[in-house]
Amino acid sequence: MTIKVLLLTATLLAGDLALGHAPVLAQTAGAAAATAAQPAPWREKLKLFAQASFKHPAWGYSHSLRIYNLSLQLAAADKAVVDDDVLFAAALLHDAAAFPAYAKKDVDHADRAVELAEGLLRDTGFPMAKLPKVQAVMRTHMFFREPAGPEALYFHDADSLDWLGAIGIARVTATVDLTGTIIGGVPDGPAVVRQLQAFLQAVPPRILSPAGKAMLPERRVFLERYLSTLAAQTDDFKTL
Repeated sequence: MTIKVLLLTATLLAGDLALGHAPVLAQTAGAAAATAAQPAPWREKLKLFAQASFKHPAWGYSHSLRIYNLSLQLAAADKAVVDDDVLFAAALLHDAAAFPAYAKKDVDHADRAVELAEGLLRDTGFPMAKLPKVQAVMRTHMFFREPAGPEALYFHDADSLDWLGAIGIARVTATVDLTGTIIGGVPDGPAVVRQLQAFLQAVPPRILSPAGKAMLPERRVFLERYLSTLAAQTDDFKTL
């Protein structure tokens, strides 16, 4: 492979990863040629909608991007075949009902998001034949639900892992809301500790994929050490 081809490949690969898409590499006779997949128009429309509508550090647009990328990472580690379109759409919409504008009283946010998915996707140009898979992924994304199919499995584990480690601490801390205006908001520091402790007990047994289980120990240990250190510095949380 020539230096010119290597440079072209690296440039295309970097640009594609920055957009959050898996690169497409095509082999030609005797040489490797890299081509960056152009994002489908529906993806750009959905991305702009999610950026504008879902703004929250715990379950907003940034969380969606992390879960999308981590789902692909876990699937790749297990050499599993997943539908990128399904994961992208599910990632951007799975927590829509965590926002007051889309919530429905007495309906779990995952189930409500499933109800909303068709209307939110149809006008984007999304390939609607894939909608049932998107809805299946969204319905079982929480750690206490049972995923079926590779997309649902890796998305479920990615979302669960995002409640642990440093990012889990950041997310739960971001739910402190003294005004009561955020769905799922907690009132103070001790409530954050109780939520982190609950996740530490409940989430690890619900990581189901081999790749997810391999990633789990680092995040679990980080959270355990954080809580232990915080307890030592706050008289066992009494002065938190």
